[in-house]
Amino acid sequence: MKKLSILAISAALFASITACGAFGGLPSLK
Repeated sequence: MKKLSILAISAALFASITACGAFGGLPSLK
C-alpha cells in the first residue's frame, strides 16, 4: 500500500510540474 501511495504522490507531482512547465513555457515560446 505504501508503494502505491508513493507512486500516486510522485505521479501527481510529476503531472503538476509538467503542467506548470507547459503553461509557463508557452508564453516564453511566443
